[in-house]
Amino acid sequence: MRRQLEGAQWTVGEDGNGKEALERIREERPDLILLDLMMPEMDGFEFLLELRRIDAWRDIPVVVVSAKDLTEEDRRRLSGNAESILQKGACTRQEFLEQVRNALAHCSTGQGESGR
Repeated sequence: MRRQLEGAQWTVGEDGNGKEALERIREERPDLILLDLMMPEMDGFEFLLELRRIDAWRDIPVVVVSAKDLTEEDRRRLSGNAESILQKGACTRQEFLEQVRNALAHCSTGQGESGR
């Protein structure tokens, strides 16, 4: 995903786990977050809860990208907290980039097409 985004001229930052990502967001607010639900230290569901607790971060668009087969309960937990959900390996490069563009289109930061 990183190579695809950088190849499309996007600026990409990457963190090893949810706690690192929250710390980085405190330093620099991203235009977009690509979130894997299966992370060490803090899973993606917990990360989303922490992210959305901060008023200034509630409008950061999140695209969930996961290899996990999501249950209806998982989808309910993500509802309203993620712009879209992508299954890893289930979409083409173009479809992936289009989902990122669509998520950013809903963002009102006005910071252009860069993201983390």
